[in-house]
Amino acid sequence: MTDVDPALTDMMDAVFAEYAASERPAEVALDADLWRRLDDLGLVRLTGSEESGGSGAGWHEAAELLSAAVRHGVRIPLAEHDLLACWLLRAAGLPTDAAVRTVAVVDEQGAATGVPWASQAQRVLVVHPSGDGHAVADVGADQMTITAGANMIGEPRDTVAVDIAALEGAPVTEELVSQLRLKSALVRSIQVCAALDQALALCTEHATSREQFGRPLAKFQAVQHLISDVAG
Repeated sequence: MTDVDPALTDMMDAVFAEYAASERPAEVALDADLWRRLDDLGLVRLTGSEESGGSGAGWHEAAELLSAAVRHGVRIPLAEHDLLACWLLRAAGLPTDAAVRTVAVVDEQGAATGVPWASQAQRVLVVHPSGDGHAVADVGADQMTITAGANMIGEPRDTVAVDIAALEGAPVTEELVSQLRLKSALVRSIQVCAALDQALALCTEHATSREQFGRPLAKFQAVQHLISDVAG
């Protein structure tokens, strides 16, 4: 596995730590100030090519960025924007700009449920059936019907509806659609693993710092076994 520059990981961690320590609204929403700061640091388009305005980084750096956000409980559509939507735009040969994006794979009626961050995005990259395959269209959020929803931790998971007959999409291969699904699964896997790692770190810190009956909890065999189970 390729090592990521420690200075870069420290910078990512510091940005999210500072934001996590600030006063934030209880409702999960895209924070425009944080997005601008991340953009100024080259983190919004981290894996985009330098020719297209990105930072030219790879998946290892992206994984560190996603993990840092999870560690500090910062919920923001970096993965949906950079790793999925902007990647698919480039792969489909469509132009990119500074708009915040996410991706929706719709059915033959132009509908999709559980679309991440659609209600917070400025544009939605719509993957839709076209002939015997699929096409992709870059659609403004105001050109579709978006019904806000949320997952179990309050992150936007919305329902979208769009008239696919009115879309001017670029054809994409089924291999590219399959890659999109796999990349989406990898993104969620990285985030889940980061959450599990942080849970383990918090358990370990608590067990070593908290004392019971005159000694740290970590000295009790039953607690050691529980933490080992978490680590496993």
